[in-house]
Order: sequence, then structure tokens, then C-alpha cells
Amino acid sequence: MWLVFSYLLTVVLTTVGANNVKFDNFPPAASSVPIGITDYIFGQKLLRAFQNGRDFNTYFRSPENRRLQDILAVKDENLTILKDLKLVNEPEIRITFLDATLKYFSTSIGVDIGELVFTGEILINGVEKTGEDVPTTVEGVRYTLKNVRGFGLVGFGIKNDENFVSTNYFVQYNEGDAKFEIIIGDQTSEDFAVRLPDYSEKRMKSEVRKLTTSILKRRLDAALDKISMLEVFGSSKSSVLTERSQLDDFQNNVLDGIIEDMNKQVDNNNLNEIQIPDIDMPFIYTLAGASIVIQGRIIANNGSLGNLATFVRLGDVSLNFNSGNLIIFGKLGLTELRVDWKDVALELGGVGPHGSLSGRISNNAVELALAINVMNQSMTLVSFDITDLSGAQDAKVAGLGPFNWLAERIAVWAINERTEEIKMVAEPIIENEIREAMGKVHVRQVIYDLIFGRG
Repeated sequence: MWLVFSYLLTVVLTTVGANNVKFDNFPPAASSVPIGITDYIFGQKLLRAFQNGRDFNTYFRSPENRRLQDILAVKDENLTILKDLKLVNEPEIRITFLDATLKYFSTSIGVDIGELVFTGEILINGVEKTGEDVPTTVEGVRYTLKNVRGFGLVGFGIKNDENFVSTNYFVQYNEGDAKFEIIIGDQTSEDFAVRLPDYSEKRMKSEVRKLTTSILKRRLDAALDKISMLEVFGSSKSSVLTERSQLDDFQNNVLDGIIEDMNKQVDNNNLNEIQIPDIDMPFIYTLAGASIVIQGRIIANNGSLGNLATFVRLGDVSLNFNSGNLIIFGKLGLTELRVDWKDVALELGGVGPHGSLSGRISNNAVELALAINVMNQSMTLVSFDITDLSGAQDAKVAGLGPFNWLAERIAVWAINERTEEIKMVAEPIIENEIREAMGKVHVRQVIYDLIFGRG
């Protein structure tokens, strides 16, 4: 049977050219799904529904749907916080490219997002200002990104056996032309006294990407909800649902096998716990229901990130075909991600007791994409990104006596603000373990099953 597959693959590649292979040229993996014209009809319906969407205006009016997390920076003993950051202009998102493949319930997509404008407040050491050389009449900050565009893949799922819904996103955004300004009355200035360190800038960009994807998803899902499976597939709908379920099972099994091997390797290589950066930063804490402000410093050394062998798949994965490669993309998460620092000090007035700190990071997600080259019969990791590392909670501090309660509240805040640095340490280690686990995949069998069936 493999000889038959090799012969057919050779004929296809010779006929259409290796650089122009389209997945529809292969023997159909889902025989009941019409191809070609159905993809076109679906694409046109999606474009029209997207362009004519009206419910997004109501969604955008809610500040919570366009807000960024606060951005913190510590530099030159100054604690700078960019807070209440929110998108103030409704982006005019246009789809510039769409190539749907309903056989695998995914599409290539290009979007023009245009300009994104964020405004917010800036606080240094708890005071609303930007530095001694800036007038105290400063009103806030403005962060503008122009010519923002995105291109990548979107996977679909089925909602209530009737309509489509987006599930996975492998979309890369250009950063656009960025400008950071302070607002003083009716004037603006780019001469900003406090420059954000690298980890804070990366945190800002990460927050913008997450918000941009959530807006794009909202727009796409509103459009997809207007397209019924019956009008796209007609009498083939029932068969499509069955075959879609089979495809989900197969794609999920491929990634589950990689995850299982990766978790074993993390344990075997003694990487279930890795060292993370120390914390050394000032804090300002206002007692709830009172006007008492406590200022001090939290120092945490000998930190570690634990339970890295508990990766699981988050939802179904998606499949696409692009430039001669099968692309499998989806999300992973850790069931129990913990952070610990063995030596913690809470200093008030330069002195304070020492103890230990432990906590749990409840929100964590990794987006990744794997490419299977059908000619070389090889698998590579083309994208790996920790997209969420937030929601520190259950922080427990021991050894600080009467300061334990205060340290626990400050520790949650400090962990959340240091996640970008933790990501920078954790990403290369986890990525390497994924690559090693991928080396154990029987790629030839994966290609064969995808093309000829998944019995």
C-alpha cells in the first residue's frame, strides 16, 4: 500500500509542481465533503457576513472587552505602572486574503487591522506623573500602532451540529509603526522621562497581540454564526459531521502522543522544576477601605517554576495544508503550574523579616504549530509561543510573622508583573523538549493516515 501512496504522491507533485501543491490534489481524506466549489461558496459567505457584521459595535462599547493588563517597570529605583490601558478606537478590520479548506475545517487568512490607539494613566512610585522634568499636569499616556496586519491560519469547529465557530488561531502580526507619548493638556510629547525595560515592552506587545486576536475572533465568530452547515453541505451534512469527528480524533491523537513523550522527557531530564529570575522591586500598597499607604520593597531569591511535566492538550487541534506542509496547530496547558521562592524578604524602611513564598499560576497556555513535510516525510516545530502566563493565586508566605498577610497580597501582584521574565526563561526549555518528543513520531504513518483515511 505504501508503494501505491508513493506513486500517487509522485504523480501529483510532478503534475502540479512541488512549490504549488494544493491539498485538494491528493486523494480526498473525507470523501463526503465536496471540494472546490464548496470551499468557494463558504469563503464568499464568510466574507460577506464579516463585512456586514453589526453586533461588534455593542461588544466594543464595553471597556472590559478592549482593556490591557497593567504594565509594570522597575528602573533606577523607580516603580512605573501604566494602568487602565484600553483601546480607544474601533479598528476597521478587513479580510485581505481567504483560502478556506473545508475538508480540514480551516482557512488561510490575511487581515488588515489598520491603526490601534491605546490610552491610560502613568504612575511613578504611586504618583500620577512621568518624572521630575515633566509638568505635574500630565494627563496620561498614548500608545499608537499604525499599519497593523496579520496573516496565518484559523481552525474551525462545529457549534451545536449546526453552525461554525473558530477554535484555533495561528496568526502572526506585524508590530506596525509604534509611537509612545505622554499627554499634557492638549499637547503630547515623546520625550518620556522613564523608558520601559525590555521585559515591559515585550509584555505590552504580548497584551496587544492577545487583545487583537480576541477582537478578530469576535468578528469571525459573529460571521461564522450566520453560516449554517446545512446551506454549505446540504444532504452531505450528516456524513461531514461523522468524518469531522474522526478527523478531530486523529489530529488530537498525534498531538497527544507528542505531549505524552514530552512529559516523560521532562521528568527523565530532571526539568520538572527550573530556576526562574529573582524578584527585587519596590511596592506601594493601599489598605482596602482605608487611606493608609504602605511603601516598601519585596525581594525574592532562589525561585523555581514547578510541575512542568503536566502538559495537556487544550481543546481540539486544527489542520491545514500550506506550501507542501501539513500544518497541525493548537494549544497546550499545564494542569498545575507552581512558583516558589525559598528566600523572601519584605522590607519596610530598609529592614524586614525573611521567609518563603509559593503560589500557583492558574492561567497558562502555549500555542504551537507543527509542520509535516509530505516530500521529506519530516516534522518540524514552526511556531511556539507561551501566550498566557497569568492569574497568580493561592500565594502562601511563611516565616514573615505578622507580615505574612501583606506579603501574600504583594506577592500575587509581583508574580503577575514578572511573568514576561519567567516566560523568557521557560520557553526555550519547553520548546527543546517538544522538539525531542517530535523526533519519536512515525511521520510516514501520519501522512498515510491523513491522506488515505484514519481507520
